[in-house]
Amino acid sequence: MALDSLLHPWRGVALRHIPSGSSTGILDDTYAGYSKLNRWNEAGTPTFYFACDIAVVLAEYGRHIDEELPGGEPERLSRAVWKVPIALDRLIDLRDPAAVNAIGLPPLNDWIGDRDRTHATVRFLRHHVDVQGLLVPSMGFLDDHRKWNVVVYLDRIDPRVAFSTPEFVRHMVLEAIGGD
Repeated sequence: MALDSLLHPWRGVALRHIPSGSSTGILDDTYAGYSKLNRWNEAGTPTFYFACDIAVVLAEYGRHIDEELPGGEPERLSRAVWKVPIALDRLIDLRDPAAVNAIGLPPLNDWIGDRDRTHATVRFLRHHVDVQGLLVPSMGFLDDHRKWNVVVYLDRIDPRVAFSTPEFVRHMVLEAIGGD
């Protein structure tokens, strides 16, 4: 199977969050691609992650709190959640076992937790197909692939075409303590 056959258009509305009171907008890409901790892009690849619903937003953000807060320090984290209409022409749905198999990989849940493996997969896909994004299961809900993230590679899209007008949804406040 040719990898190009895995590419499909995708349209939907998904959620993204930024710090409450941020001076930048939800689609500002100033810091996209800086983190070395992302699963589906390597540092230097400008990428946005969007969640299917508020439960995934909370689960995914919660997984990163330990990495973002100073050791043992309590903090009140306030985030602004926005819904963003997205339209991609070339997305690969890695929740689909047939797509993962066509790439030559074992079942996704066997390796999704290995960041080196996900990075290698993304490098391979970006090198061999003009993929604009991935639909991937949320790490917070691996037993339920209806809970997903859409990963958008900003260097492969025209944001004026891929994103429509964002709409504010709510503020989310978490009381958290950083790891020791």
